[in-house]
Amino acid sequence: MTSISFSPNDKIIASASLDKTIKLWDIDDRDRKFQKNFNTGSVVASISFSSDGKTIASANSDSTVKLWTLNGNLSNKTLQGHKKAVLDVSFSPDGKTIASASADETVRLWHLEDGTSQIFHHQAQVNRVAFSPSGQILASASEDKTIKFWNLDGKLLQDLRGFNTSIVNLSFSRDYNTLAAVDNRGQVMLQNLNLDNLLKISCNFGVAESRYDK
Repeated sequence: MTSISFSPNDKIIASASLDKTIKLWDIDDRDRKFQKNFNTGSVVASISFSSDGKTIASANSDSTVKLWTLNGNLSNKTLQGHKKAVLDVSFSPDGKTIASASADETVRLWHLEDGTSQIFHHQAQVNRVAFSPSGQILASASEDKTIKFWNLDGKLLQDLRGFNTSIVNLSFSRDYNTLAAVDNRGQVMLQNLNLDNLLKISCNFGVAESRYDK
């Protein structure tokens, strides 16, 4: 198993595995048998439900982000642009944007409505991405021992440094005030945040390298 995700209505669990499948499980099924089995064709490192629960995004070892319906069909949008394996994927709370993290040292922000994407750079493999509960800030964690906070225009809001090892997972608290991070030694770190303040003073931070690709 590489990833697991609840659907927004908490009725379905999606799981991904090194066996190149995504499985859907009905929580109310007492037999605990999977209801759907997607053959993805490549190892899936991470999965994420859209806010309406109708689409699952998968981060794939073939350098793509794929979008799936709950029937197991691949949608007509396969997001291509990363140069190495995609390691994490996350839908924004409004379902209009997808963030992906890759071994190619970049984060991509995919805008589903107009088909554009932005690229945010780290200096090593990027392990995780996470949207804030409001969807206005994106956090990314990397093997370069940093956690970076970005707004959706590609501006770097804050760059947390000083970690002794790489960060492998991230999660925002629902009240916006805390970020939990896990390093590759299994230690959990809690970072106090003021996300509203970050947005207000974003003009004081340098602009990250980014570009739009049609």
